[in-house]
Amino acid sequence: PDEIFRLIKIRFLIEDINDNAPLFPATVINISVPENSAINSRYALPAAIDPDVGINGVQNYLITGQNIFGLDVIETPEGDKVPHLIVQKELDREEKDTYVMKVKVEDGGSPQKSSTAILQVSVTDINDNHPVFKEEEIEVSIPESAPVGTSVTQLHATDADIGENARIHFYFSSLVSNTAKRLFHLNATTGLITIKEPLDREESPSHKLLVLASDGGLTPAKAMVVVNVTDVNDNVPSIDIRYIINPINGTVVLSENASLNTKIALITVTDKDADHNGRVTCFTDLETPFSRLRP
Repeated sequence: PDEIFRLIKIRFLIEDINDNAPLFPATVINISVPENSAINSRYALPAAIDPDVGINGVQNYLITGQNIFGLDVIETPEGDKVPHLIVQKELDREEKDTYVMKVKVEDGGSPQKSSTAILQVSVTDINDNHPVFKEEEIEVSIPESAPVGTSVTQLHATDADIGENARIHFYFSSLVSNTAKRLFHLNATTGLITIKEPLDREESPSHKLLVLASDGGLTPAKAMVVVNVTDVNDNVPSIDIRYIINPINGTVVLSENASLNTKIALITVTDKDADHNGRVTCFTDLETPFSRLRP
């Protein structure tokens, strides 16, 4: 009967106690930061999770173990606290590419609970270093008889960057003559210079090859290669006759009573080769009466 039973609504409020420690999603957190990051640049870190609520939930983050990075906490409209890594000093991947530190999260309970994670910051590369030649001036000598394909010289260049930023491309400067470009081949990847067409010292005894090395940046490295073509005895002497007594139909006519030492012709001998290869010796048939030559 209604007069015996009554329906009473009872509401229970479960009060939270600080029985959970805040935890990061992983014990090791990896983050990448470019080396050209400006001072005060921010990079969000994974937020810690605490099943507790209110003051017993996540309240603070701390970072220890270095002075390059700082930590700031931003609260979202939903009340979540998200840690942000702050760059406090200039970075240089070529000087140091990895920083390892500890990040700590704390709740506001009593007694307070906390946990830590290892934060590993990898400094990523940007193309802030240009190539450098091992030698900026190279002089080589090679005989003009060297066959096509012969190696002239091997250029070496390095770049302090990594990956694609350190990939070096070799090429001839626009200042290199068309003749030199025709005679020599430059391997764009290895920097090896080889002979592309036969050389001729008499045509050109020396070639200047200005080689550039680029990693895709704005400042290529420069190296000057001077190739000296050395002589081989590949030319016969050339004889030029200038008559002192005018010939008749190509023949000089002398009277039988012509005096000794009568000058008949001036003979000039040249050789395009150099040094000892260009020295000539002149002589006549010893059985003729014209065996005496005067230089």
